[in-house]
Amino acid sequence: MEPLGDRPASLLSGGQQQRVAVARALATDPKVLLMDEPLSNLDARLREQVRHEISRLAGKTGITVLYVTHDQIEAMAVASRIATLARGEILQVSAPVELYEQPANVNVAQFMGSMNWLQGRIDQPGVAKTDVGDLKILEPRSNGGKRFLIGIRPEHLRLSRACEGKTNEFEGTISSRTFLGDQIWYEIQVGEKILLWKTMSSDKFEGTVYVQLPEAKLQVFPAQD
Repeated sequence: MEPLGDRPASLLSGGQQQRVAVARALATDPKVLLMDEPLSNLDARLREQVRHEISRLAGKTGITVLYVTHDQIEAMAVASRIATLARGEILQVSAPVELYEQPANVNVAQFMGSMNWLQGRIDQPGVAKTDVGDLKILEPRSNGGKRFLIGIRPEHLRLSRACEGKTNEFEGTISSRTFLGDQIWYEIQVGEKILLWKTMSSDKFEGTVYVQLPEAKLQVFPAQD
């Protein structure tokens, strides 16, 4: 930025203007810095650069930063603790990894990233009847037929080309494959349900596959009305 010192801020690029705004805020040596959607007007490449810079500066200066965003990637990238809010209510305050892996409810789970959702009913302890068939779950109690939502992250599905006879394994058909550079997304038709699978493997799957939903990765929530 030093070579641009004589240039008015209005003639700087979006990323440069954001850096100037951060520098101005830090110049007063604040105890708390509020950032409200600071990267919303930047393109994807600049957002990544500037959020790394914000995270680095916060760590270097020791300033407490309150960072408001609707982007869960930004939240996880810059925060040591995240508070998720909906309709003015705080739903959960936790470290990013805990929010992602142990969300308190459906709203938190959805905010923190993509989920496969199954409608379920638990008639006997540890077994849920769902859209794709009976699922074994880590849910020890019977709930008298009450409805539940059962979620699993796309990266937690496991695929094979042949049936391995594992718990929570179902036959499916690959319906689409999307290459995104560092990851590949598949849509898999299992009965009437489409499941998403995210992988970093270049091994290509086609046709009939077998999908396993590991019970340790299933998240069970009361169904929302």
